[in-house]
Amino acid sequence: QHFLKEARLSHKPIGALEDAASQLRLLSSLSEEFQDRLLLSSLVDMEKWADAFDLLTRAWRSGDVAAMQEVITSSVRDYPQLKPLMIKLLDERNNAMTTKIERFLQTPKTYFVAVGAGHLVGDKGILSLLRRKKFIVEQL
Repeated sequence: QHFLKEARLSHKPIGALEDAASQLRLLSSLSEEFQDRLLLSSLVDMEKWADAFDLLTRAWRSGDVAAMQEVITSSVRDYPQLKPLMIKLLDERNNAMTTKIERFLQTPKTYFVAVGAGHLVGDKGILSLLRRKKFIVEQL
């Protein structure tokens, strides 16, 4: 919300790497049984998910990529049944978002791109995908 507000106040154009409809299509593509299991595990482990979010936030703020990756992969390690979801939520979306970012980088314009922390790290994260396409990616 912060960056969106700043862009509006500065009269900067705002775009999106994906829209809400595509996210809803992705979630609705999961079987009802899988959606039920996901909801149940979320409710049962709500406190654990909150702790994981706190760890992820601290790791992101300190620039600790390894810790971010650990938090993200721990959910699949603890709940292997979530692997198909993680592939859809992260890997497939990362590929699509990277393609759009690559198009941005091929123009002379300057863009600010914000994505969730989970999309940044790992071998299939946006940063790795951009590096494989020979873009120089630096952590500030």
